[in-house]
Amino acid sequence: MAKAKDLTLRAFVLGVLLIAVGAGRAQTIFSPSQTDLLGLAFADFIDNPEPDMAALQGLTAVGGDAVQVTFKTDFDINDNLYRVAMEAPVTADLTGLDAFSLTFSDPVVAPSGLPSMAAQLFVRSAGGAVFTGNGQAVSLGTEPITLSITPDQIISLGGDPTDITSFGVELFGGDEFLGGYDGAMATLSTSPEPPTLADTVLFSWENGGDLLGWDSTPIVAGAHSVAVRQGAVGSPAVGATDGNNALEITRHPTASSFEWGTAFSLDAFANTAPPVGDYNNDGGVDAADYTVWRDNLGSAFELPNRDPGESGEVGAGDYDAWAGNYGAVGGGPDPVVQAEIDTIVAALNDPDAYSIAFDVTVEDQFPRSNPDYLIIHLALAADGGPENAGDPFFQNDNGLVAGIGTGEPTTVELLLSQFNDVGGDSDTNGMSLSDVGIYDQTGYLTIHLATNMNVLADGNDVTITIDNFRVRSIVPEGAASAAPEPSGFVLAALGAAAIASLRSRSARRTA
Repeated sequence: MAKAKDLTLRAFVLGVLLIAVGAGRAQTIFSPSQTDLLGLAFADFIDNPEPDMAALQGLTAVGGDAVQVTFKTDFDINDNLYRVAMEAPVTADLTGLDAFSLTFSDPVVAPSGLPSMAAQLFVRSAGGAVFTGNGQAVSLGTEPITLSITPDQIISLGGDPTDITSFGVELFGGDEFLGGYDGAMATLSTSPEPPTLADTVLFSWENGGDLLGWDSTPIVAGAHSVAVRQGAVGSPAVGATDGNNALEITRHPTASSFEWGTAFSLDAFANTAPPVGDYNNDGGVDAADYTVWRDNLGSAFELPNRDPGESGEVGAGDYDAWAGNYGAVGGGPDPVVQAEIDTIVAALNDPDAYSIAFDVTVEDQFPRSNPDYLIIHLALAADGGPENAGDPFFQNDNGLVAGIGTGEPTTVELLLSQFNDVGGDSDTNGMSLSDVGIYDQTGYLTIHLATNMNVLADGNDVTITIDNFRVRSIVPEGAASAAPEPSGFVLAALGAAAIASLRSRSARRTA
């Protein structure tokens, strides 16, 4: 299950494939220094009556750019969770920068017996309001996680990214019966400069109303409806960030805030039937099938791909069916669909692959209510391969959407290292996509998309658009300087046809 190393991306037929190579410069960020981090102090965000049991219990410098914080969480009766907040002054101007970032680095330690820890980053700008970059907390683990707030996110919430006056973090964790964390630790550090990235666009929905397979059967039917929001040259649709069209997803009212409601699926075996007489099920009728017939003659053995007109014991009629179809082939994967699967898997398994990203736009839903928060969850399902006991289900829950109701696109970036196998029955359960990759001979691939938002009291739909769905890869050092400017998109391939029929997730395939 090692990641594929030398897979070459091929042109594939899901609309337009574009490669935006090396944006000519590395992304730039502002991140607090170790001195800034040592200025963190307890911030009382909990609405409980005093005394407040939450506390910042200690700050310890680690190396030259990190600080280990020790803390205690308390139950917040209004938000119904355990948390603690801490804040420090800082002077930052994000003009010309991509984000305000902070990294939660290894280790993250929770007291024994308590559930996992989560965190969110916030900043204050002139005026004093708190602007969060993560509307719900991102789960922390043993791997470093960088949280970022972009200038656009700050502006969309009424802040001023040119005048950041303080920053802070909220840490969440505790248990209904065991209580809050006491003596928990997390290590905060200055974020490293993000790598220069190259984009491989997989979907941009430019072929009229073609959904490009994003109308496949979802895990939960009825939670979403999908359509292509179409624009025109010189008048792109709202939400279109790569061309003129975008995928429109309408989230319908449900009892649950979280719903898997949209799916893209490719199954190379969905419409391929093996020929009659292929008794060893290898895709062709040949001498090997005669051997299977001979070895089971007169028995009740159930011949694979038997003539429907035959029944009972294996007999002369089965021989006639084999002889009449000798040389027939079929039953293998559809080569066009398999090529599409191989291309996506190659992009994800590339050793330099970094993330899946897409642009999300949420217009003002007036006269309907805007959701208070929106998180997009993505999962990848594929064949686990013959050496895996089950099929992996790699899930990433960190797709917080900013700018709700503004009509301005924001980029959701989901790190491949944070796609974890939660399928439960595979040998890779609990491992990340970046660690193990996707089985490179899988015959099916499904991308599941879920929306998570507060259940609106008015019970109305919420409409969002998604565009520029892409895999981002790290450009090796030394290669970025030779890359064209970001406006110089290289046309790598034009799609010829899209797979449009509904395809459900198939049974596990083995090579």
